[in-house]
Amino acid sequence: HESAPPEIRFVNELLALETDEKAEQMIKQRAAELNAETLSAMKSATEQLRAGSRTELADKLDRYRAVAEKEITAAKWR
Repeated sequence: HESAPPEIRFVNELLALETDEKAEQMIKQRAAELNAETLSAMKSATEQLRAGSRTELADKLDRYRAVAEKEITAAKWR
């Protein structure tokens, strides 16, 4: 996983967290790192999870992507 692009590592780290609260906290703490590539990687991973019938995980990642989008937008206004 070390050789994976930063966006993929971020997605993997997010999905490894035990709770939605911890994931949302990580997104907020690392908002400066988030960009269009991150959102694209999250969308791709969501689609792959759905294709693999892992809808619960896909739904979770969809929620995280929405939080990330809000953080990116908020960061532009700061």
